[in-house]
Amino acid sequence: MHSEDTPSLLVADDQADVRSSLCWLLEAEGYSVTCAASPAELLLLLEQNAYAVLLLDLNFNQDTTSGREGLQLLEKLAYSYPDMSAVVLTGWGNTELAVRALQLGARDFLEKPWDNDRLTQVVRHQVLRSRVQRQGSLLSLDSKVTHTPIATYSPKMQKVLDMALHIAGSDVSVLITGESGTGKGLLARTIAQHSQRANQPFVQVNLGALPETLMESELFGHVRGAFTDARQDRPGRFELAHKGTLFLDELGNASPSLQRRLLTVLESNYVERVGGTHPIPIDVRVITATNAVLKDKILQGLFREDLYYRVNTVELHMPSLRERPEDILLLAQQFLNQSAQRFEKDIEGFEKSAEIALLQYTWPGNVRELEHTIERAALMAKGKLVSAAHLYLPAAENNPSLERMTLQQAERYLVQKAWHESSGNAEIASRRLGLSRSSFYRLLAKIRGP
Repeated sequence: MHSEDTPSLLVADDQADVRSSLCWLLEAEGYSVTCAASPAELLLLLEQNAYAVLLLDLNFNQDTTSGREGLQLLEKLAYSYPDMSAVVLTGWGNTELAVRALQLGARDFLEKPWDNDRLTQVVRHQVLRSRVQRQGSLLSLDSKVTHTPIATYSPKMQKVLDMALHIAGSDVSVLITGESGTGKGLLARTIAQHSQRANQPFVQVNLGALPETLMESELFGHVRGAFTDARQDRPGRFELAHKGTLFLDELGNASPSLQRRLLTVLESNYVERVGGTHPIPIDVRVITATNAVLKDKILQGLFREDLYYRVNTVELHMPSLRERPEDILLLAQQFLNQSAQRFEKDIEGFEKSAEIALLQYTWPGNVRELEHTIERAALMAKGKLVSAAHLYLPAAENNPSLERMTLQQAERYLVQKAWHESSGNAEIASRRLGLSRSSFYRLLAKIRGP
């Protein structure tokens, strides 16, 4: 028995087993679910009831994969029910059909066979979007997504957050790895905010930002007369972070002598100012981060192995934005809300063309690049919606370069391409790739995951 506050979902698919699976999964998540087996039944239900989210299959005839009937229906629904969030179901690897659906008004898409975690997160996002629209609110969604400052619908990112919150209450050392711009500093601050030291100082130092001589003074402090400009005693960042958290960013840039001094401080819990002779006791939790592969630096003799194990009780890897595409629009809206408030502009969201451009771009600069892009777009926008032209993003490539892909990315791209071009025929797809059918199925299972 569902209450009036229970979000109502509508599932439209011609296959009974798909309808049953979706109904069972979504009802277990607490939603009220109604199913339609045909476009006619779908339209009748929409006339009789209001639904927060529609999950729409684009192919209502099992012998076709064009999605034409579903796209025509989607276009009609976007006109008649503009406030309803539609999520389309497409065949695996059919990204062209998914992009066409987004252009016609779909909010998101899911590939069959779907991933349960991805599906429930997409539905949760769209239910929340529907609720916010209904209330006429333009509030940022991040505080409703998670109890941390990091907004995410990505299962991969959520695992990182879960682990971060799990270890936040202890004083174990944490090493955060990941590409530049992925939000390593924000994760470090999140850990500090959920720790027993939350009300104490959070001090951040970028080890690659200053020369070595100045860095030692910055970290450890100095006494008067230690060097030419040392006119008075000055505490370092370790002392300033006493009882709190010290975040050392870009640890891989630390010089050998700085690494040695860091190890001494971390092992002894005492710091000695530059030019001083008296050890000063400190009580600091240290979180470090790097975009370098420290194990490779150890093999090259560029990083101390003992320091690596000292700072690496727990390692958290921040995924790139390419690895969490479901977060792109969420983060973009969050940044847009912030920029609109800062610039005192009445900007509500993105045109569909802008959403598609955001999803198609590869974001080599990750979340930081996305934030700067949205900030610039908000500044340039003149109306209530940001267009693709305001983003100044390079056009997406129809044929991505294999030279720039990892082996895993290339495998996925080639398998998806063969699968799509063969209309889902495994025998034809395997021949295109020069594989036996059994080898192709093994590769297909690997790409799709468990």
